[in-house]
Amino acid sequence: MVRYLGILEKIMDKFRNKDSEEEKYLKIAKEHIDKAGENLTKEQINEMMKLGMDTRELYPEVSKLYFKRIEDYFPHASTMLATFYMDKDDEMYEKYCLKAANQGENIAKKSLAIFYAKNNNEEKMLEWYNKLDDKEDYDVLVYMSNYYMFQDNYAKVKEINFTILKNKKDDKYAPNCLGDAYFVEGDFENSEKYYKIALENGSPDSKDKLFNLYQTTENIEKFRELIEKDETKRGEDFLSLGNLYFHKKDYKMAEKWYLESEKLGFLEAKYNLGHVYYEIGNFEKAEKYFQEVIEKVPHLKESAIKKLINVYNSQANIYLTNGDFNNAEKYLLILIKEYGINECYYNLAILNKKKGNKEKYKEYILKGCEFGDSKFMYNYALSIYSETGEYTKEVDMWLKKAAEKDHVVAMYELGLFASEQGRMEDSKKWYAKAVERGHTTAMNNLANIYSKEGNEKEAIKFYLKAAEKSNPLALFNVGNYYEENKNIKVAKQYYSEVLHVLKEYPDILKEYSASDLETETMNRLLYLENNFDEDAEAK
Repeated sequence: MVRYLGILEKIMDKFRNKDSEEEKYLKIAKEHIDKAGENLTKEQINEMMKLGMDTRELYPEVSKLYFKRIEDYFPHASTMLATFYMDKDDEMYEKYCLKAANQGENIAKKSLAIFYAKNNNEEKMLEWYNKLDDKEDYDVLVYMSNYYMFQDNYAKVKEINFTILKNKKDDKYAPNCLGDAYFVEGDFENSEKYYKIALENGSPDSKDKLFNLYQTTENIEKFRELIEKDETKRGEDFLSLGNLYFHKKDYKMAEKWYLESEKLGFLEAKYNLGHVYYEIGNFEKAEKYFQEVIEKVPHLKESAIKKLINVYNSQANIYLTNGDFNNAEKYLLILIKEYGINECYYNLAILNKKKGNKEKYKEYILKGCEFGDSKFMYNYALSIYSETGEYTKEVDMWLKKAAEKDHVVAMYELGLFASEQGRMEDSKKWYAKAVERGHTTAMNNLANIYSKEGNEKEAIKFYLKAAEKSNPLALFNVGNYYEENKNIKVAKQYYSEVLHVLKEYPDILKEYSASDLETETMNRLLYLENNFDEDAEAK
């Protein structure tokens, strides 16, 4: 331990000695400069330039002192001063570059062209580029190409990089830039051509660019060919190829390449394999892989849990459909107990209803109600009603609880039951709440109440509101309104719209119990056609 401390002390002494030496040489330099006087000879200038260059690495402050003394005499001194500020102080760097350039220093002109390219100043970039003796300087052209690429000026990018490639056929940078420019323009043929040239020239980036190109164009064969030629055999490349096949729904080939990726230790492949097995209905394997992801791939854990939930849910639904209630119940309970998917209580309730287990049905519905789910409350209310055939206090309570949770159909049912019981003000109140949430039949029924009360203004307002949303009952009622008011042309338009809606959406017949509505609408249209001249009546 003592020996190591001794070494550390020596190192620290070295740095301390360096600092003290720099101070010593700074003192000597100041004395030297003061002694030289105001008007320097050529020999003195050359001597100070040499001293500045010799001390630049070890004693930068000493070097800087000499360069500052001769910056007005020797252009390269200004250039060297600029280097001290490069990537540290843009203002000072620019100042000394400008001084050197205006003194005729060509390297400073080049530095300024690059500096302004990096700082997105096109005007000054071009100003100093045009002052260069060599308009095809490689470094300058590279930075100008980068500038124009960020400006989306792909014509300029191509122009510059064709110049580079003309002078340097084995360049790696230029063909990649040309490939990028053609790629963003959608010219994938030329993009591929130049990426391949870059690859031949030894570019480490061009292979990934080709991968991206083939993925974008979904050229699976070329992508696969490139991968198979690649001696590095990267798991992420096999994964990308698998993704292309997966996108094409070729799950067999996707599985093959995901497995290859997994063999190379690329853990993300496990997640994608889970996807494949889920899509082909192999839930056992899907479950296995998603479980492995949860255990071994932290950054994909949350997503894998969601997918695993989908797997269990799919299994439960399949078993439910096939009448295998025991296995369905098993997976539904897993979803509830392990993942807190309380919505599964509903399926558990339905399952037990199908099994004829009323007690379990009630238990699970009430469980769902405990979590404040309005769907459970609504369905529990309807189940009580269907059992008793009566609108009990319990039915009313659960419907109101569901309505308080914004269950719009519960609001509608409360309005309907209140209407049937002659509680018209309560009915209007609940229909109005359902109307606020866009329930079209509630709009129609509310209009019916206003019509019976003789409030035709409010009635037609809500009929029209529901008709605008293609509610067939409301469309019929609006047609009836115009028929009664002798506007036969408009009445026929609304009756025709009823038939159109019923034809376009056949399921609506069930929803609205509208088979009689269809017949009645056709009868009204036939009656109007046979008994009225619509143009005359409309007048």
